[in-house]
Amino acid sequence: MQTQFVDILGFEGTYQINRLGVVKTISAERGGRYYGTIKKPTVYPRGYVGHKLYKDKQYHSRFLHRLLAEAFIQNPE
Repeated sequence: MQTQFVDILGFEGTYQINRLGVVKTISAERGGRYYGTIKKPTVYPRGYVGHKLYKDKQYHSRFLHRLLAEAFIQNPE
């Protein structure tokens, strides 16, 4: 079973996430498909899992549960 990756909000064109919580870096486009490396998650001191995403010459820490919610849960407000 293959799950589709979608762009991470605020990091479009650089990082993508799927419904299983796998985050990947987009490195190249070949034949209409993106190929990238899978990022290894970080476990923060309070037990939360997250990723450090690079943008505008600095790193941004994002929790995995927030990335999943922003990508796959509809929020009309």
